[in-house]
Amino acid sequence: MSNNSCVVDLGIFYAQFGIGLSMDLLRSFISDSLKIYTKETPLSSKEIASIPLLMRAHHAAYLIKTSYLIYGKHDTSKQTQDWFNFSSCGLQQLEHFSL
Repeated sequence: MSNNSCVVDLGIFYAQFGIGLSMDLLRSFISDSLKIYTKETPLSSKEIASIPLLMRAHHAAYLIKTSYLIYGKHDTSKQTQDWFNFSSCGLQQLEHFSL
């Protein structure tokens, strides 16, 4: 059975809830939660290694969408600006992140 969707879900989860943590705390958060998670759903080392990339992809997708809304559709809403800032900070935070 493929766990690909599980890995994507984990990448999204860590991207959303790991923002603002120090790199050491983020690694610890991921490591501790994976120990529990993989008892029920085993993941290969390659799947685990893909998590930082999936986290960056999550933020990149939001940055692309909000950039389009802001610059293409002239969306000036606070919600769009907040998501733009969130995703931009997330990408910057994870630029050199690895497990």
